[in-house]
Amino acid sequence: MTSEQIEYLKFIFNGLNLSETASINSYTDAQIEYEALKYGVGIRINSDLCLLKLTGKDVCDFLHRISTNEINNIMPFEKTDTLFTNEKGRFIDRATFMNFDDHSFLFGSSYHCEKLSRWIERYIIAEDIKLEKMREKFMVFEIMGPQSGSYVSMFCGKCLEELDGKKIMKIDFDGIEILITKFFGNEKKSKYWIIVDHGLFKNFISKIHSHKSAFDACLVGEDAFQYYRIENLIPEAPFEINDNFNPHEVNLIKDVSFSKGCYIGQEVIARLDAYEKVQKELHLVELDGEVSLNSKPLPIVDSANNTVGLLTSFSKALTLNNAIGLAAISKKKLNDQTSLFVENHESKVGLKITGSDLQ
Repeated sequence: MTSEQIEYLKFIFNGLNLSETASINSYTDAQIEYEALKYGVGIRINSDLCLLKLTGKDVCDFLHRISTNEINNIMPFEKTDTLFTNEKGRFIDRATFMNFDDHSFLFGSSYHCEKLSRWIERYIIAEDIKLEKMREKFMVFEIMGPQSGSYVSMFCGKCLEELDGKKIMKIDFDGIEILITKFFGNEKKSKYWIIVDHGLFKNFISKIHSHKSAFDACLVGEDAFQYYRIENLIPEAPFEINDNFNPHEVNLIKDVSFSKGCYIGQEVIARLDAYEKVQKELHLVELDGEVSLNSKPLPIVDSANNTVGLLTSFSKALTLNNAIGLAAISKKKLNDQTSLFVENHESKVGLKITGSDLQ
C-alpha cells in the first residue's frame, strides 16, 4: 500500500461515512488493481456488509433452526457461512455467523440488512435473543490474491497455520486488537478478513504502512473487484443473492447442510436436489459491448427472441480484458448452438457463454 493511498484513505474517512466508501471505483488504476488481485495482494475495504450483534442463550439453536447450515456445533471463536431462505427456497440473504464467548456476529449484505433483521425478528417468539444493528462499529478488510496468505502472516506470524476456514483469531497488532479469519470461496482461492474497530482505522493503516514488507499490496476499488468477482463466478447481493434465485442456481449449495434437519425453505431446496429439478445455472459470459444493468437483471434471449435467462452482473472491459458478466441461464439452452443476446433496454448486445477464467 503506497503512502499516497494511505493519505487518501485518511482523507476520505475524515469526511465520509463507512457506507459511502463503496462508491470508490478505483484508488489508482483499475487494471493495476485487478492485476494485484490476480497475481499479488489486493486489499479491499468491504463496505457492503450489515453487522448484526446477537446475544442470549438461544442464539445458536435459533439460527440453526431457521438457516441452512450447521450452527449448533460452532464453538466460540469459530465461524460458518449460512443462508436465509424463504418458504419457496429463495434468498433472504447470505451471512457469515461468528460465535464469541458472550455474543455472536452475523455479517450479511448491506443491501438486505433491513430484510434480514426483520426476517430474524419475525421468528423470535419466546427465545432469549437480543438483536442489535452495528453498522458503523467495525471495518472489514478483505485480503485477496495468490500472495494473500504470506501477506497476512505479517499480522499473525505462525497463527496463519491455524486458520482453517473456521477459526477466528484475536491478535494484538502493535497495540491494536484485530480479528483475523480465512475463507475458501467459490473462486477456489483463499481470502482473509481482518476486522478492526472503526475508531482505530487510521491508526491501523498507518501501522500497516510502517511495517516494511516484501509485498506491494494494493488497495482495490469496486471496478477491479467486480471484474475479479464476476470472472471467478462469485455471487453477490443484490445481483445474484435475491428472491429471484435459490442456492442451487447461483452455486451456493455448499452453504446448505442436507443432514441438519428442517429450516425455512428446506423442503423446496431438498426436492430440487433429490429430483434434479434445478432449471437455471450461473455462468460466466462474455459480451460484445456494454450494458446498463444497475441492480436489476436484464433478459437474455435467443435468436428466436425466446427468453432463456437473466444477466445478473456486468463489468465493463478493463484495459486488457473483455466486458464480462454473470448470467443465470436455462439448463436446456446450455448445449444449444443458437446465438444469445442481452436485451439492453431498446437494443441487443451479443453474448457468449465462456469458461470460469478468461485469462
